[in-house]
Amino acid sequence: MRQFARVVLAALVVAGPSLTIAVAGEAENEAVARRFYTEFNLHHLDAFNQLMAGNFVDHNPSPDQKPGVQGLIDLNKVFIAAFDDIKVNPELVIAKGDYVTVYSTVAGTHTGDFFGVAATKKTIDFTSIDIWLVKDGKLAEVWHVKDILAILGEIGAIKM
Repeated sequence: MRQFARVVLAALVVAGPSLTIAVAGEAENEAVARRFYTEFNLHHLDAFNQLMAGNFVDHNPSPDQKPGVQGLIDLNKVFIAAFDDIKVNPELVIAKGDYVTVYSTVAGTHTGDFFGVAATKKTIDFTSIDIWLVKDGKLAEVWHVKDILAILGEIGAIKM
């Protein structure tokens, strides 16, 4: 047994900082985060109730966004109504412990009202970063960065 311990220790020393040890549950955490985007792309926003914790917290809510899961559903309804073909493509997904970071590209066509801006039929293409905290298999918290100014510039609402 001591010999085995020495071999493992030697392997750890050789591997050094490049060694990554998967934490139990990371694959499951990544899967629940990826399902969020799949359901969004299908416009199945009611599925958020199954994916998210009852006490879900959005740390970067939009102005006037209600708290909790319903607030996130309502906000995403605004995006889908304004860009009926909107798609979020998770380009890079990194699960680490209880956190899942997702870098996405987002594209769509401005076909409806977006925060007071009437449809322009212009396309949008922007990036987004979401950091999810997963607890007990549910999305419990999110921190996100979306370039709303880029969206407003692309639809001609503001000069960039």
